[in-house]
Amino acid sequence: MQPPGMVAAPSAYSGQDASRTPALSRQDSDDRIRQGTELTNQLGTFRLTGDRITFFTKLGKGRFVVLENLALERVAQMIEDNPQQLNWLVSGVMMEYQGANYLLIQRAVLKSQIADEDPLL
Repeated sequence: MQPPGMVAAPSAYSGQDASRTPALSRQDSDDRIRQGTELTNQLGTFRLTGDRITFFTKLGKGRFVVLENLALERVAQMIEDNPQQLNWLVSGVMMEYQGANYLLIQRAVLKSQIADEDPLL
C-alpha cells in the first residue's frame, strides 16, 4: 500500500511477456489500463472506425482508439494506399480520458518489414 498522494509507476506491456502485464480488453472503467503504461511490440491491425482509427491487437483481446500524431498520419496513409489489411508491430503509451483508454503511437512497423529491420515509422 502506498502513502496518500503517491502514484505507482506505470508498468510496461510487452506482447512477449504477458504473465506480468495487464490484460488488453478495455472500454470498461474497471478494466482500464493506467495512463502512462507502455504498450511494447504488440502485433495487431489498424482499422478506420467512423472518423477515427482503432488499433486491434492480434489476439483480439484489445482495441484502442488511436490519438492523432505524425505516426498515426503515416499509418493512415498506408491504410489508404493498401486495400488489404496490414499487420503491424506497435509500441506506444496508453492514455486515459473520461474512463476510456487511448493509444498514443510511438512506433509502428509493418510486420513484413520487421525481418528486414527497416521500420516504416
